[in-house]
Amino acid sequence: MFELPPDTIRRYCERLGTYFETVEELEDYLAGFGGDFPGGVVVYLATSWPSADFGANLNVEPSIFIQRAPNANGVIGNMEGRFRGLVVADSIEHLLGDIELVGGVVTFGRAVLGNPIGSSSVRIDYSSVALRDLPRIPYYAVRAWRDVPGAPEIAEVEEEEEGEGEGEEGEGDITPEEPPDVTFE
Repeated sequence: MFELPPDTIRRYCERLGTYFETVEELEDYLAGFGGDFPGGVVVYLATSWPSADFGANLNVEPSIFIQRAPNANGVIGNMEGRFRGLVVADSIEHLLGDIELVGGVVTFGRAVLGNPIGSSSVRIDYSSVALRDLPRIPYYAVRAWRDVPGAPEIAEVEEEEEGEGEGEEGEGDITPEEPPDVTFE
């Protein structure tokens, strides 16, 4: 969806401390912001959220909220509160209360039968501005490299988990948070 290698967003959120495996962990995180969803963040929940509450106040900066269960069978249910940004979910069931979503919503799940909206004042506003201003997910890739004659030799290179050998052509990922340690002689 974001044209990134698999698990890039999950790994990025893990590094930032915004990856949650349980609803309790997510709700503890949101409690640190008065129960409101913070602005300018990417949050990843790896399970269903049966009673999703984004908080009473609309986040000023757009955020990205991703709910993806391991088997792609998760559900965001009984959704309420206010959120600006992009919601990406396996599936969404029931929008309740005075929910206000400004930005966009993407689901990968099954179609919901019946009345998912209920009898409340649900407001979903597409906003190209909110989507344009989403937080960036940094991703840098080294596609290939080669030794250059006359260049200083690399004495030591800490390899990435999936990286190739020293000074050889290959592929590997380098992220801003984990740059390689390089020492020149």
